[in-house]
Amino acid sequence: MWKGFEVEKQIEGVEKHWIQQRFEDGTYVIMFTTKQDCEIETFTEKGKWWTEEGKFYELSGDVKEPEVYTYDVKNDEVVDFKNIKPSGSMKEDYIFTDYKISF
Repeated sequence: MWKGFEVEKQIEGVEKHWIQQRFEDGTYVIMFTTKQDCEIETFTEKGKWWTEEGKFYELSGDVKEPEVYTYDVKNDEVVDFKNIKPSGSMKEDYIFTDYKISF
């Protein structure tokens, strides 16, 4: 399980938080909470993930092309991601950090 957040890195005026579970079978589920103009929305996304040749791939729902990221494992609890193949409205230079949730 991983968590993260970002402010205005994808969409101006939007703060986004997430909790994601990546399963060993290559599937994931992620719950997003967004805040914009004092409005809060939540939604979930399911898809597949994998790593290949030093890159991280994430393919959600009915999207045909995966998002592709470089990643840097800082330690057992922190991973930085940088987008190298955006999809949809994603900015070209989108970066984020995932933090491991310990139980």
